[in-house]
Amino acid sequence: MTNLIALPSGTELAGDYRIDRVLGAGGFGVTYLAEEMALSRQVTIKEYFPSDFAARTKEADACPRSQGCEGDYKWGLERFIEEAQTLAKFNHPHIMRVYRVFRAHNTAYMVLHFEEGQSLKAWLKSLGRAPRQKELDAILTPLLNALETVHKADFLHRDIAPDNIIIRKAGDPVLIDFGAARSDIAAHSKTKTVSALVKPGYSPYEQYAETSRQQGPWTDIYALGATLYHAVTGKRPLDSPSRMLKDEMMPAREAAVGAYRATFLDAIDKALALSIEARPQSVAAWRGALLAPEPKKPGILSRIKDKAAQATPDKAERTLAGRTLDGRTAALPPPDAPGPKGGLLDFVDDLKRPATKPKVVVAAAPMFLDPKTVKAAEPVKQVEPEKPAVAKNKRAANAKVVAVADAAPASPPKLRSRPPRPQPDVARPRRWARGLKTKLTLAACLAGTFLALHDRLPEILATPASTITTGTIPPHGDEPRVI
Repeated sequence: MTNLIALPSGTELAGDYRIDRVLGAGGFGVTYLAEEMALSRQVTIKEYFPSDFAARTKEADACPRSQGCEGDYKWGLERFIEEAQTLAKFNHPHIMRVYRVFRAHNTAYMVLHFEEGQSLKAWLKSLGRAPRQKELDAILTPLLNALETVHKADFLHRDIAPDNIIIRKAGDPVLIDFGAARSDIAAHSKTKTVSALVKPGYSPYEQYAETSRQQGPWTDIYALGATLYHAVTGKRPLDSPSRMLKDEMMPAREAAVGAYRATFLDAIDKALALSIEARPQSVAAWRGALLAPEPKKPGILSRIKDKAAQATPDKAERTLAGRTLDGRTAALPPPDAPGPKGGLLDFVDDLKRPATKPKVVVAAAPMFLDPKTVKAAEPVKQVEPEKPAVAKNKRAANAKVVAVADAAPASPPKLRSRPPRPQPDVARPRRWARGLKTKLTLAACLAGTFLALHDRLPEILATPASTITTGTIPPHGDEPRVI
């Protein structure tokens, strides 16, 4: 016997197929590219050949490596055939199609449809960049539908990884290389070959157990979540056993190297939960978060309206600032309006002290006023203290200012640094006889006349009244005459 694993090229199987070359080999079998001679088409042929306890004779037949492995070899052979019969029942465009299963060379062969394309791992590498969200959605939707079909048939894939997803030339994916039979064979085998059961980084912790009792749809969900993690971050997740000791794996939301939906990344993290209960229990429960569209962002006009609404205070929170709650203009309280701590008395006292710099007294306005209680404030009557040197004619001007203030409409007066002075009434003529200046002028004239006649006063007083000359205007050429 020899340990050569693969069959040589040109080997014919069942008289219908001729092997061209080896496509790949694993712990439980070898995959070939072959030609179906009757139909002149290419097919994929998978051979049951567990390398841990199988060998090949010179005649290219497979056989158990030892008598102790014979039971495991035959038991695994039956599981391989049962898996082929189960997969042949699936008629799904994204699940590998099984054409035929037959026995030859002391083993079994599964004839599959040949998928032209490349693995997901090779496709990601060929992009040279992180895949877009739309590209992943186009791949993920068919995969979820295919996986849900498998789970409804009470079957598991158990080996989802970037190597076991083919991206066809048309761009759609297909699930290949199911590992259900391998798990059963490894669990039954006395050799307990764990390396054939799991794929580091893509297998959950329950797949490392000796039995498959804890496995279910959540097991495939973990593996597909790990595959998506690889797609968005560019590297595979940490092994689940090492995470059980100390979970140092960075979440997909932080490790993603592209722009992806937040709900999409969160769904990946949930699928990679170490606890079975923390993961989605079915594809239906997981699909919504993975494929939910991103909420539409509001347009420019909507954002401007939202900012304006946030900047505008609520009616109940508006301060007056000269306006009532309903938006109408309201008169502010005047300085002499009743306010806290005698504001009016302070204002009047300041008017009585012209020598000092008058203070501006502002009545404290309440924070909120009820529109029903807000009334027009009465105008302020400004009082100017009389000065000692001002004559009585100022009273008329003061009376004019008071009359003007009474006739003015009710409006909030402007606060000033000092009380306003009344303007003189220029329209009314002055009374010169009552002026002090006029009186002084008349007195001066009288005094001058008295001083001029002071020397002649005795003579005038001594002259009899009959001799007083009375001057008249004579006619032209006549002399004045004495009467």
